[in-house]
Amino acid sequence: MIQPTDVNLASPTATEPLTRWLISKATKRGTLTYKEARDRLEIECGFGSIGRASRIGPIAEAAQEKIRKQFPSAPVLNVLLVRKDTRKPGSGAQIQLFKRFPNRRWLKKKDAHKHHLWERVVNEATEEVYAYYNWERLYKDIYKKNYKPDPLYAEGSEKDGLPKGRRGEGNNHKTLRLWVKDNPSRIEWSLSGVRAETEVELLSGDRVDVVFNSDNEIVAVEVKSKDSNWADLQRGIYQCVKYKAVLGAQNDRLPVSSWLVTETELDGDLKRLAKKLGVKHKIVSLK
Repeated sequence: MIQPTDVNLASPTATEPLTRWLISKATKRGTLTYKEARDRLEIECGFGSIGRASRIGPIAEAAQEKIRKQFPSAPVLNVLLVRKDTRKPGSGAQIQLFKRFPNRRWLKKKDAHKHHLWERVVNEATEEVYAYYNWERLYKDIYKKNYKPDPLYAEGSEKDGLPKGRRGEGNNHKTLRLWVKDNPSRIEWSLSGVRAETEVELLSGDRVDVVFNSDNEIVAVEVKSKDSNWADLQRGIYQCVKYKAVLGAQNDRLPVSSWLVTETELDGDLKRLAKKLGVKHKIVSLK
């Protein structure tokens, strides 16, 4: 176990994985919360209990300093490290933002994160991070090894639990799919007693995991088991959008809604995406 001392948290043992995770988020136009980063450092990197999630801020600053010294013109990567409630970086980011935008002298003030232009600067810096093309070379030069995309966000197969390219579905996906079919009221109480079908073929060639048919509504459900990674969960959201559109086109007599049912929590980026696209989400546990 690695002791979470200030020295260890400022070392490459912590800054390297955090940099890699943030770069992976940059390629997906996403963000990483302080809590998510803390939990991953403890679980994946072997750190002891770090305590407050706010202790991740100095790690991000140390990582950004390494970047700034070798790549002075690079964007502020740690702007993607955000608070869960606001989905914006904390006040600690203002130091690096001022170094990036020295003409905005108000960033030097103690309460710069409360300034009315704070969100505009953060959004500008975030778009710079997303647009930057040199992250892999930057990572390799700083940490002396090739960048490897975070497996949590790697592309997965169409059916979770199977290697890409294989047909069929994993056991966990099948178990969840059949459970949802048999428990409509656990998804939404108003679905109690409705007719349920599974693996429903659409005229588009797609196959919906579960479809609930009532007198008033058609509900399409995409399930993602605990085997699904971030990329597969993201794909599930877009699958729900597609199912809703196709089912609506096939049957214009009843309204159509779509649900994504998962065994794992969606992170903040995926929650926002689902809400934006009108996809309902339900977490279930089969334990």
